[in-house]
Amino acid sequence: MLGNGAARQAKERRENRRRRKRKKSARFFSYKVYEKELCKIFWSSSTAPLKSEPRNISQHLRGIRQFGACIYHADMPMKKEVSSVPSFSPTSNPPSTTSDQDKPAGNSPARQMEKLISSKHNIQHVPESYILPPEIRPGKATTPSCKCIPVIDLHGNIDSNRQDLVQRIMEAGQEFGFFQLTNHGVPEELMNETVKVAEEFFQLPVEDKASFYSEDPRKGCRLSTSIDYDHEKVHFWRDNLRHHCRPLEDHVGEWPTNPTRYREVIGNYAVRVWELSLVLLDLICEGLGTESGYFEGGLSKLQMMSLNYYPPCPDPALTLGLPKHADPNLITVLNQGAVPGLQVLEDEKWLALEPVPNAFVVNIGHTLQVISNGMLRSAEHRVVTNAYVARATVTSFIQPSNDSLIRPATVLVDRCSLPLYRPFRYEEFLRTYVKDAQEGKPPLQQYEISQT
Repeated sequence: MLGNGAARQAKERRENRRRRKRKKSARFFSYKVYEKELCKIFWSSSTAPLKSEPRNISQHLRGIRQFGACIYHADMPMKKEVSSVPSFSPTSNPPSTTSDQDKPAGNSPARQMEKLISSKHNIQHVPESYILPPEIRPGKATTPSCKCIPVIDLHGNIDSNRQDLVQRIMEAGQEFGFFQLTNHGVPEELMNETVKVAEEFFQLPVEDKASFYSEDPRKGCRLSTSIDYDHEKVHFWRDNLRHHCRPLEDHVGEWPTNPTRYREVIGNYAVRVWELSLVLLDLICEGLGTESGYFEGGLSKLQMMSLNYYPPCPDPALTLGLPKHADPNLITVLNQGAVPGLQVLEDEKWLALEPVPNAFVVNIGHTLQVISNGMLRSAEHRVVTNAYVARATVTSFIQPSNDSLIRPATVLVDRCSLPLYRPFRYEEFLRTYVKDAQEGKPPLQQYEISQT
């Protein structure tokens, strides 16, 4: 048996253990209540992650526990500190000092506009999401200028030497799929103003452009960035405004009103380029041997205007403005301004298509390749960036209506008795074009007819 002194000491030790246990239990209960309060505040904040983001949720809860434990164990008054807990984004740990009021909501126009490459100011390095795989980067090697693609004088030959003009257009379309066009009838002042208006639009404050931003390609007048920002693995260094132009009166009401002269300048430009496109298609009709007006009606019903903006890039060797592609439409008429950036693939080599003053770049689309039964070819091209100045371009796409039947012209099939492509609706081709482009497949391959 223990003596009286020893018994008292043992009893005191038991009492001390009970007191520590009660104190620890109370403290644990108080911390859990505190953590619960932190969670309430977190889930009610505008920066809480969606329920579809379990890993981010776990990060948030760990952050809450760590941050809450720091506050609690520092013996900071609970009511005072819980009411001032700073919000933090799902990827930040420890929390930032930015308040909820300072951060745009997840799907707000402000958050959407953050995707625009033109909204990212003072970029010192190319963000990781824009760095292409090494095999498709443009690299640092100097790209030689393309001297072989013809520069064709339109109105200097259209009356006096029409046959030679038709032949030059056909040869350029057969060999390169590209040519540059001068003396075309569109005033130089209008061409320059169009590029300037495009630059002014993209340089507007984000709040003046936000209403046009959309990830829905069906929207009639749509501002977007890269190609398919929310679904692509790597982004491209360009912003884009695209809208319909025909009939003009049906669409001009959807266009921007800022810059204030946007509708006037782009409207006049669209009409003049449309008229020029019809002249070119008539000349191509003559070269193919089809009846006059073959491309009138559904085959050239639509005109889409596409304004591109490529801000200066800190390292152009790592990214592209647009990847290698060929256009799906009938013909494309590009006003590339004075800043170079377009490159054409010729014999598996990239060649820079330098700007010619007051000239359009015209290229053949997949649709025209099919209608010509392969006499004309759509050429692959891409856009590179530069480190010094922004580049704005304005592109007019002439394309068929969605229900148009695309097939080799009958006169060409009768002439050679071998159609190279099966008939298809343009709407069907657009769907497969997007899918094939994503998978790196030749878009016309599935429409080719085997000649064996």
